[in-house]
Amino acid sequence: MFGTPPATNVSSFLVVAIQANIFGGPCDPWPECDVTKPVVITNGFTDFWENLVHETLDFGKPVILFHGDSHYYQVFENPDNRAPNLIAVQNPGSASIGWVAVEVDPSSEDVFSFSHVDVTPTERRMQSLKEDESEDSMAYEL
Repeated sequence: MFGTPPATNVSSFLVVAIQANIFGGPCDPWPECDVTKPVVITNGFTDFWENLVHETLDFGKPVILFHGDSHYYQVFENPDNRAPNLIAVQNPGSASIGWVAVEVDPSSEDVFSFSHVDVTPTERRMQSLKEDESEDSMAYEL
C-alpha cells in the first residue's frame, strides 16, 4: 500500500487521505463519541483498514489518515489499539465551513497537533444542528 519498503524509506511520516468515513457510525451522533475507546470497523472498509494497520506498523513512523464524509471533526489516536503510530483525523462535513490546521513540530514528543478552524456563520451552524437533531430522531423512530 505504501509502496517503498520500510527499510529504505527516508520519510519522517506519511499522510493518507480518503473520501469516506471508514468508521461507519460508532461515533455518531457527536459529541457522544468517546475517541479513547477502540474503533471496530464492520463495513466495506475492513480490508482497507487491515492493510493500513499492517503497513503502518511496518512503516514504524507516524501515519496520519485524513478521512471525511461525516459531519464532525474528531481525532483518533491509535484508533483500534493496534498501531500506536496511526492517527485518524475525521474531517468536518458539509455542516461546517472551515479547515483542519495541522502543526508539525519534530522536536515535540507528539510531533503533530490538529485543530478545527470553523468559520461557519452562526445562523448556518444553528440550522445544521436542528437538521442533525431531526435526522437523528427519525433514525431512532425506524
